[in-house]
Amino acid sequence: MNEPLAQRMRPKTLAEVCGQQHLLAPGRVFRRTIESGRIPNMIFYGPSGTGKTTVARIIAENSGMTLHKLNGTSCGTGDIKAVLKDIGTLAGAGASCCTSMRSSI
Repeated sequence: MNEPLAQRMRPKTLAEVCGQQHLLAPGRVFRRTIESGRIPNMIFYGPSGTGKTTVARIIAENSGMTLHKLNGTSCGTGDIKAVLKDIGTLAGAGASCCTSMRSSI
């Protein structure tokens, strides 16, 4: 058990996520989309610490997708091209899930 406490406490399911219930609660449109198994390519945007990567990881793990994490403040076009090369196309729905983060100002 060498994982940091924050990693051990991180939500493992959508039901464990605090907040964003207007999107993640059972029956809500985002939750229904995820549970349908037909997950489109997504970009999560928002301040640090709001759960973007956690929700993206939960979606990826529960749907057999690969999670590609890009930080919008430090990645360049080469990083984006590498992800596109890995997934083949932006139209490759169901192939991957991306999260984009921005630093708080």
